[in-house]
Amino acid sequence: MPLLEAAAYDVELAAAKLLGKDTARIIAPPTHARLVELLNDATRRQKLARDMAQAFRDAGDPIAAAEAPIAQFRSGLEIGFDKTRADCAK
Repeated sequence: MPLLEAAAYDVELAAAKLLGKDTARIIAPPTHARLVELLNDATRRQKLARDMAQAFRDAGDPIAAAEAPIAQFRSGLEIGFDKTRADCAK
């Protein structure tokens, strides 16, 4: 429930964050580093948002609608990786 609450009860945003967390748990550290590098690159992130905006074309602002799940995925990716590292250190 905290995941859904954190996404203001938006199931799609919560799903994007959960996908990021799950992704972080199953990928190798070098893959995680490369993925974070790609998502932190503003130009590539904007291109991804423009590509994804096609799926949100009925939204008032398709770019903003596409950027929200990208941000949630990035957040989940960071949280999941930090948790995985903490669990491995135990």
